[in-house]
Amino acid sequence: MPSPVQGKHPRTTPLSPAIPDGTDHLSSLPVEMTEEILRRLSLDDAVRTSALAKPWRYRWAECPGFKLVFVAEDPPAAVDAVLAGYACNVSYAQLDVAPESNGKVDGWIRALAAKGIRCLVLCFTLVLSMRWLPVPASLFSCRELTSLLLKSCEIPALRSSSDGFPNLLALELDDVNFWENGQKTFEALIARSPLLRSLRIMFPSINGEDDGGNYSEWTIRAPNLRILSMGAWQDCGWRLDDLPLIEEACIHLEGNELPRILPALTRVENLSVEGIMGHTNELQFIKFLMSKATVLEEIEIYVHDDSPMSIEVVSDELSQYKKASLQAGIIVNRYVDYNNIDETDDDEEP
Repeated sequence: MPSPVQGKHPRTTPLSPAIPDGTDHLSSLPVEMTEEILRRLSLDDAVRTSALAKPWRYRWAECPGFKLVFVAEDPPAAVDAVLAGYACNVSYAQLDVAPESNGKVDGWIRALAAKGIRCLVLCFTLVLSMRWLPVPASLFSCRELTSLLLKSCEIPALRSSSDGFPNLLALELDDVNFWENGQKTFEALIARSPLLRSLRIMFPSINGEDDGGNYSEWTIRAPNLRILSMGAWQDCGWRLDDLPLIEEACIHLEGNELPRILPALTRVENLSVEGIMGHTNELQFIKFLMSKATVLEEIEIYVHDDSPMSIEVVSDELSQYKKASLQAGIIVNRYVDYNNIDETDDDEEP
């Protein structure tokens, strides 16, 4: 909208109906209302409000609780400008990093750490034949973090005993790699997040290699954990320490991993086990858990299509197991790999 000073002809008509009394309603809105408006806008639209009226020029930068969301297509200079201009502490930030912006990440994280970032989503965009991009060690300077999601990146080795997240409540690691002394880095990162309540680890790699599951054993220690999701294509060597407060767990593991995981889940209330093959050791895992979990309310089992045992056979087997919790319900479903569904199957019954 052009400014009145840009007009070529003097005003000869009455004031706009939008402001019949000549009052600048945009500038006179209460601060609480303008902040609520800004928080409902996308980052791009919020910055554009600077052009509405002179008093709005920097209001987006002074709006507390504003979510800073950057996509991979955003020019690095624009990200720099927003992080430099935003004057409040940052409650939430999302950085989707394109390969060409990898060199800027360290500076961005340092800027967010200085603004007391509390919830950070950091996702790297990978291209074919490209290895994981490393997260800069400055990540560990974000001491106020309560929630952290890392995707498609490499976790650096911890530099000192102070590296960790003392206030972290939720941690999600998706397709990440632990390189130098990977198992110990993995173990220490979780142990140095003592308040952790929710942990999701899906398909990690250790040392950047496929060792056929021949990793040294290491332990997840998270005594305050209530929600756990974990899955891997191979045995990562992990085991669980006692989880006295665990409530929900979703496990996508099989084979030798299960006996190392099961003792910590006897206090679980809701358990989902994905893609079991019906092997004896898997069923023994379920049997043991059902006999020990006194507060179990529901256990949901997904039987893989390649399993030699049908859903009916698995269901019948489970129904014969002794249950420590009489109210525990047992649900057996077919495991569906949504990544391999053919488009011609869209109309078929699940």
